[in-house]
Amino acid sequence: MKKLILLFVLILALLVYFASYNQSPKNQDPGTTSFTLALDWTPNTNHTGIYVALQKGWYKKAGLDLKILPYSQVSADTLVASNKVDAGISSTESIVALSAVKNPVISIGAIVASNTSGIIVLENSGIESPKDLDGKIYGGFGLPYEEAVIKKIIQSDGGVGEFQNVILNTGAMQALESRKIDFVWVYKGWEAIIAEQQGLEIKFFPITEYGIPDYYTPTIITGQKQISGRKELYKKFMKATAKGYEFARTNPKEAAQILIDTTPPGTFPETKLVFQSQEFLSKAYAEKGQKWGLQSKEKWHNYPEFMFENNAVTDATGKPITTLDFESLYTNEFLK
Repeated sequence: MKKLILLFVLILALLVYFASYNQSPKNQDPGTTSFTLALDWTPNTNHTGIYVALQKGWYKKAGLDLKILPYSQVSADTLVASNKVDAGISSTESIVALSAVKNPVISIGAIVASNTSGIIVLENSGIESPKDLDGKIYGGFGLPYEEAVIKKIIQSDGGVGEFQNVILNTGAMQALESRKIDFVWVYKGWEAIIAEQQGLEIKFFPITEYGIPDYYTPTIITGQKQISGRKELYKKFMKATAKGYEFARTNPKEAAQILIDTTPPGTFPETKLVFQSQEFLSKAYAEKGQKWGLQSKEKWHNYPEFMFENNAVTDATGKPITTLDFESLYTNEFLK
């Protein structure tokens, strides 16, 4: 009965969501093909290349009428998996989780080349390295893989890996500053900059330096149903998107201003955050000497294997799974 109720709520949410989004032909530019992209969060510097390509007219030049769907209670993963949008923004964890329950999506481009997240603590907390997190309070988000990641980070530094996990009901920085929690997992290019701008003195421990395999987050995803018979369309979409991110790599200030100017008014109350974040992230979009978006076999194998080893992935019945076809999780086909 609970499953039926949840299914009904999801269907109702989808109907309401798409009823509020008018995709009628009269809103489409003549001579172009409509293409919808769902965001994973409110607009931020992870999305800059998309807004740059939109503002520069590169999607339209490619014959696409791109519609960016705002973040909502219906996740981009759900919208893509249910074939309601052409593409979305997601993460490795979500892609693996969907494949595990036989509702696969596929990553067609890595927005950031390497993981930029880490654990932050207050400078005067007495915590000198991850092993000191034993027995401390972690501000979590209720995600199935969090505990495995945090435990591994602590153990790789010589600790036991025991900590208290509480679900945050307030902002991460606010909870940390008020000392309701001792540490939190954030992105260096956003929350860590917010902490700096708020005058918080912090320490940052990158997860990839403490036993966690590097992986892609965020990525651009789609589904096999959407791709079928439309590969040329996706090549055009990714070509324009790559052009936007390549521009942002070498023009961080101009790209940041485009993001501010092309998003809804009030999206960024503090524009200084956007410029600082963009300066950091523009260098992280791709490895030096590499083109934006390309994904490696190593990253799409190592982190999912870590998730399996730590029972962080389950099937539709809740049973942990230990294997997947990793090659089905990503493709570079549309970037060639």
